[in-house]
Amino acid sequence: MKIENYEAVLAVYQYDGWTEAAYQTIQSPSTISKRVSKVEEELGAPIFLRGKSPHVTLTEFGELMIPYIQRIVSLNNRVFAYAGSTGNKNGAELTVGYPPLMGTMGETEILSRFKNENPSVRVNHVLRHRKDLLLMLQEGSLDCAFVFMVGDQQVHNDVLDVLLSSGICHIPVMRRDSVSVGLSERHPLAGRESVSISELYQDTFVFNDTPAHENVTQGSQRFLFGQEAAWHIPVKIVRMDFINKPMVASFVSENRGVLPTCCIPPEDLPGVRFPLVTDSEIISSGIFVYPKHYSSPMVKTLISFVREYAAEQGVIR
Repeated sequence: MKIENYEAVLAVYQYDGWTEAAYQTIQSPSTISKRVSKVEEELGAPIFLRGKSPHVTLTEFGELMIPYIQRIVSLNNRVFAYAGSTGNKNGAELTVGYPPLMGTMGETEILSRFKNENPSVRVNHVLRHRKDLLLMLQEGSLDCAFVFMVGDQQVHNDVLDVLLSSGICHIPVMRRDSVSVGLSERHPLAGRESVSISELYQDTFVFNDTPAHENVTQGSQRFLFGQEAAWHIPVKIVRMDFINKPMVASFVSENRGVLPTCCIPPEDLPGVRFPLVTDSEIISSGIFVYPKHYSSPMVKTLISFVREYAAEQGVIR
């Protein structure tokens, strides 16, 4: 049994296509096909239905086998990651970048799982804004990074350049089509499951103070309040650096401002509740990016955790 063959099966399944699986794993489609055939030969039955459709379809046998194959590959990666880290006197290291968010796009849970399974690996956390993270990734000063985007307007320039790069791979980890707003427990609306943004017009809104938000007054109002309201309603905005999370949390919990968030709201912000906003349609997403030719064996291990989480969230298959 060759683990590379089982990884090929997962690649076809996860990328929903033979050609895309070959591209993402830097192999030829014929190689992928041969590897999958080897696994099917070993197991004694076909995993995929062959056809003209660009998408893949699992056989009944394949549906039964995929969870086991995922587990085999995951365990293999973790065994070799642990062996590599214990054999290194200085210990294995992984440098991961992600943006300053008051919530999460899934990176908190993913890195927690990774650390629990690989306690000897030293994880270096690098907090930077999106453009800096992508630049550092391309320069090789990061092993991998989590990138957050709000609205379709942001999927251009810096992000698009990276996604189209032949040297960078990405895995979706989050997609959200709703907005939450952090309210102090003292706020009169804090006890509700959902609120209307128009009910909060008299409040002060807290937005991230980053270079990516230079036009925050107009841009954030347009995203959150709608085009018409953005021009006619005098909304009060305070900009705070989300790297200093305790400061932001204290400000909101003291009922001095409300905190709109497009990512997954934090579960442990003392004194703050996060009801859904019913009248604001914002699509947000998070991706995990890494070099195709990564040098750290830890990246391969982390990728398995990323895919496992993304599959649980329904972002990938």
